[in-house]
Amino acid sequence: MGELSSVSQDATYKMQIVKTTDGGNTWTSQFFSDSLPLYFNGIDCYDAEHCCAAAEGDYVAVYCTTDGENWE
Repeated sequence: MGELSSVSQDATYKMQIVKTTDGGNTWTSQFFSDSLPLYFNGIDCYDAEHCCAAAEGDYVAVYCTTDGENWE
């Protein structure tokens, strides 16, 4: 039997932030990475345009948006 894991063989995770504006009928990917040794563990939003997402793994990172679309 195989093992379920989100870790690839090179110790990276797949990280993604998606957003819906129609109650979950459709989703848009706003952030994706499959090359970082991190995984998201929380997200909090002040409103639809101001959010921060915390990631951890080999180190800790916080990605934020002030326009609801672009994450840095």
